Amino acid sequence: MVEEFLENATRMQYNALDFRDMTGANLQETIDGVDYNMNCILANNTPMDRCKEMTCTLNWNNKGIQASTQYVYVYSPKY
Repeated sequence: MVEEFLENATRMQYNALDFRDMTGANLQETIDGVDYNMNCILANNTPMDRCKEMTCTLNWNNKGIQASTQYVYVYSPKY
């Protein structure tokens, strides 16, 4: 789920309009009976000018056990 979202965001680096319009996301999905919730926050001009930093936090509940992980990616324009 996270990988697919971040791969799509990576493609946005190659189109000026898509890159400028890039946003974070809130997604919920159930896979094999496990509920996943992903929240991505986008920071512009971070860690440097013209770059965007995407921080995605993935939470899930597997049979009553709560877990989470966080991914941080930096995108720069490629156009």
